[in-house]
Amino acid sequence: MKLWNVRWLRMRLPFGSAAVVLFAIVLVLGFAVGVLVPSPPEPAVLASSSPVTAVPVATQSFDDERQVELTPHLSPGPELSLLRTGRVTSATCQAGVPIASGASALSLDNTPVLFLATSLPLWRDLSVGMRGDDVTALQAELKRLGSLPEPTGRFDAATDAAVAGLWTQAGRADPPRGLAQADVVWLPAEQAVPESCPLRLGDIVAGGSGFATTVGRIERVTLPDTVSASADLGPRVATIGDVAGVIDPTGSVASPEFLSALQASPEYSAWAASDRKAGVILPVRLQDPIEATVVPPSSLFAVRDPNACLMSRGNPIPVRILSSSLGKAYVRVTNGASVSVVELDGESAHRSSGRQCG
Repeated sequence: MKLWNVRWLRMRLPFGSAAVVLFAIVLVLGFAVGVLVPSPPEPAVLASSSPVTAVPVATQSFDDERQVELTPHLSPGPELSLLRTGRVTSATCQAGVPIASGASALSLDNTPVLFLATSLPLWRDLSVGMRGDDVTALQAELKRLGSLPEPTGRFDAATDAAVAGLWTQAGRADPPRGLAQADVVWLPAEQAVPESCPLRLGDIVAGGSGFATTVGRIERVTLPDTVSASADLGPRVATIGDVAGVIDPTGSVASPEFLSALQASPEYSAWAASDRKAGVILPVRLQDPIEATVVPPSSLFAVRDPNACLMSRGNPIPVRILSSSLGKAYVRVTNGASVSVVELDGESAHRSSGRQCG
């Protein structure tokens, strides 16, 4: 349309009508451009794309760690006995709360009683200058507690000072010289876990009275049958901290190092203080990790836990399911085949192949 025609229209038509005409002109021009300018071609990568049906697999070290309930089996615990007579003026004994050697958990007539673990129970009163196996046993425990540099076999001034230091820590304001056997409760180990504490504030006790019954030492721990049944993957170990105990074919752990670490652990203290109807929860894993193949769960078919099959390059492969987590299945090939690629839809691929698995 010529420019003078547009001007003529603007003069002849009202403002609104002129706007409509201009809009129509723009619309026609835009349509013409769209028809004349060709659309860009579709990228070849989009035009020829096909669905992914197979994926490569990876291998990963697998130790099958899991949390398992272990049941401790205890020896009969000894009774802690008092040799002094008096009225209970303080008692901090609580069932399940360990009493450590070198501490005090009881006062009679407002005087603390010292709890000591010695290889030989103290059977006499000791004083400066005395010698004997009981002195050597006392000095060995004082050294373990950090109160005495070296045992000498003689109750000397250094031993006397070390004993006085324990009394001061226990709250005795006037530590006596030497060590009277009646002032000591003998502990059979570095710490004892009371099972019951019968004495109460104000009770009157006589020499030879029982202070507390204790939980015995752990002789072994046992695991559920399900752990023993999976031993075909190799020996398993139970762990406490950095200490591991091998689980034998009967499903028990009797390693002295492991049992000692367990006995000294917070997990065991909590268990000992409970009603013990449940066990102690600890990690259990394979002693020697194995190599697992990591596959998509959808690749598995003919699943009969723990066995299954997958398809790799048209071949059905029998596997054992080890574990699954976060959309991944960890399997072990059971026929020795090498698997680098698996079909995503194992069931469909198997039907198409017409081949048997296993």
